[in-house]
Amino acid sequence: MEDEKRIAGFVVVYLNEYGEDEVIFCDSLKQAQETSKEIEEEQGYPTKIFKEVQ
Repeated sequence: MEDEKRIAGFVVVYLNEYGEDEVIFCDSLKQAQETSKEIEEEQGYPTKIFKEVQ
């Protein structure tokens, strides 16, 4: 995995039930928005979407 290159995308960040940061990497804004909505609806945690910069 060291040689794996990642194209910049988006990350969804939220605090889990233990107060720890959870980060989910997404390849597109649409995927990030869907993931964010799913987390907020199913788990009730507020999320933030950030553009991943490399």
